[in-house]
Formats: sequence, C-alpha cells, structure tokens
Amino acid sequence: APFLSPDALTAFGMHDPDIFEHNRDVRESTYFLFTRVVKKLAERLLDRASSMEYLRSLSLSKELHACGVNMRHLGLIRKEIPESSSDPNVSYLRELMLREIVGRTLKQLLRDYMRRWMRSERSSSEFGLILLVTQFLNLTTGAHSNRDTFWNERVVTGIAQRFGIDALTDSDRRDLFGAIGSAASLK
Repeated sequence: APFLSPDALTAFGMHDPDIFEHNRDVRESTYFLFTRVVKKLAERLLDRASSMEYLRSLSLSKELHACGVNMRHLGLIRKEIPESSSDPNVSYLRELMLREIVGRTLKQLLRDYMRRWMRSERSSSEFGLILLVTQFLNLTTGAHSNRDTFWNERVVTGIAQRFGIDALTDSDRRDLFGAIGSAASLK
C-alpha cells in the first residue's frame, strides 16, 4: 500500500506536483477500506459473536483499531451485521455497537453544550457547568420534558454526522431512547 499524503484532497496539496496521484491513492484506499476491510471486520465479529464470553469482554475500539479501522466507521460495520437475526448473540453485538455509538455521540454533544455555554456566558463557572451537566443528564435519562426532541433530533443528528446515516436503522431513528433502553436490558 502506498503512503498516503495528509495533504491529499485538501487545498494544502494544490501546489504539490504529485497531487493527482496522492488524491487517487487516498480514494483507492478509502474504497478498499469501505468495500473490503469493513466487510471482513464485520464477518470476523460475527464469527466470534457465537461466544457470549467473547461479547461480554469485547472492546470495540481495540477490535477496530487492531484492523486499522477508526471508530468513526462503526456505523458502517454495524450496517453489515444482520438487523433481524434469530441469534441472540448477533442482536447483542448490534446493541453493543449502538451503545458505543450513542455514548460517543452523547459525549460529543455534552462537550459542544459546554463550549457554547462558556462562550455565550464568557465564563467557566463551576456552578454554571454543574447546572448545565445536570440538565444534560436529565435530557439523556428522560427526566426532562424535552427528552423526545433531544433524542429524536439532537442525538440522531449527532450520530448521522459522526457515524453516518446508516449507523441507525429506521426503527432506531423512530425511537432511539427506547432502543437504548432495550439495549440496556440485554446485559
């Protein structure tokens, strides 16, 4: 595999005489990642999913990184795992992936809320941030009146932006809060 230029597909590389080759290499590598590596990784996870012991000790980030796949592609991998399977372990694997996707998205949303609050208030007051985090936790746990809007708009949009539109099924998108609740009951 060729070394990939970090300036490929950016304006930084426009003066590089080899820019067309660099851009081609990145496109080819991306295509290979999406069409071969992601599918092989999904197959590997499915093969190993026959063991609940494996699933209970599974670290998705370690597994993906061991195959050279960034966590932002977890949605693509989840899409390759059969949605309707009679095997409870496969369902459990899909739910593990969903929880990881949602957890990472919630973390990013909280960081974004904190940044925007500090910018708008021109403050990093501990008390103000505690109130903000409390409100955020109420939104995430369902103890806030705007729970449905938060989950069905903010969280779903955040997942689509971070992990791709295919990270969620239509059913997940309709009731993500419920999907996460049912995922937690699978433990």
